[in-house]
Amino acid sequence: MLNYTSDNTAVATVDKYGTVVGRGAGTTHITAAATDGSGKTLTYTVSVGNPVQSISLTGTVSVSGGSMAMVSTPYCLPSNHSANMFSLTSSDPTVATWNQYSGGGYMVTGLKKGSAYIYITAMGDGSGVYGRMLVSVN
Repeated sequence: MLNYTSDNTAVATVDKYGTVVGRGAGTTHITAAATDGSGKTLTYTVSVGNPVQSISLTGTVSVSGGSMAMVSTPYCLPSNHSANMFSLTSSDPTVATWNQYSGGGYMVTGLKKGSAYIYITAMGDGSGVYGRMLVSVN
């Protein structure tokens, strides 16, 4: 059996099974200590980034079927977030899709008449925070 501890629970906690949960930005040390009287321990460093707290997409996009429109760049707070990727999805990919293009912006493609929300979700920071924008296809 092992006993797990964190030396900074404001950064990360660890349960009796060794599952570590990030609580705030920073670094902590997690120690696993044998409970068999051997005195053996293992300590490892855990760094927790600054999770995204909000993502804003402004406005509504109106686009014709079969055409594309540029959308505003999503704005994430805090600006020093630790998300290393973002997922781009649509509530109805038969109506509208969106992609990041090589110039750094985002394009919505209208596929058929209707409405759909486009979503951008923070990935890699554990927050699961997302922003959305309504797209109307004429």
